[in-house]
Formats: sequence, structure tokens, C-alpha cells
Amino acid sequence: MAKNYLDSILAIPYIAWDININGDKVKMANVCEICGKGTVLGRSYATRGLARRKNGAGIKITGISKRSFKPNLIKKTIVIDGSIKKAKICTSCLRSGKITLA
Repeated sequence: MAKNYLDSILAIPYIAWDININGDKVKMANVCEICGKGTVLGRSYATRGLARRKNGAGIKITGISKRSFKPNLIKKTIVIDGSIKKAKICTSCLRSGKITLA
């Protein structure tokens, strides 16, 4: 029973929607349409110095700046419920076999 339930979940594509200024629903950019993986914000650390294990004084952080981690998306033609559609999918979904290519 669990297998059929998982198959039904994976058959339904995830589509990330956003609301624009006019109130219309539009697809979000840089989001996988299968699993919903999108852009994640993080930090980048600038360092200087030599590590203590290498007989140095230690590594010091000299600056922290904001950055974004973007998913590895490609546009592929896939089959969803028997219909062919072009979609942005991440490479992890493509490798794992969650989708079938047209």
C-alpha cells in the first residue's frame, strides 16, 4: 500500500506559484517543478591566516557577506499524466528517476 501511495504523490508535479502585482498566478523562476527545490540564502566567509594544526596562529574570519545558493536546473521535455510538457527540473530529480523523459 505504501508503494501505491508514494507513486501517486510522485505522479503529481510540484509547481511553485507566485502572485505578481496584478494578482495573477505566475510560475516562480529558479524552482524545480517536481520537488520544489529553489534558491537558498546563506553567507560567504573570507578568512586569513594559517591553521593551528599547520603550526600557525589560527584562521581568522575577516569578512562575512551574503550569497545565494541556486539549484542546478535544466529545461527538459517530460511526461506528466500521459501529456508531454516542458519543465524546469533539477538534476537530482533527473538522476533519481522521479520523472520520465519524452
